[in-house]
Amino acid sequence: MTEITQADRDAAAQYDVVEAFARHREQAAAEERAKIVAWLRAQGEFGSERAQAWGETFATHIEAEEHLK
Repeated sequence: MTEITQADRDAAAQYDVVEAFARHREQAAAEERAKIVAWLRAQGEFGSERAQAWGETFATHIEAEEHLK
């Protein structure tokens, strides 16, 4: 089971519980996307120009949340 953190408790205290969880999950998803985008862009530093171009393309699409549409 996932541990409830202080950030979870703070989020729940500020809003209706349902809204708090939705906001908290959206924030966590945004943070995860940012990590993936950073990782993809960093991979280009070690690969070929083609790999760098693909990484940048995927990073840009993920950053724009096109995968959610």
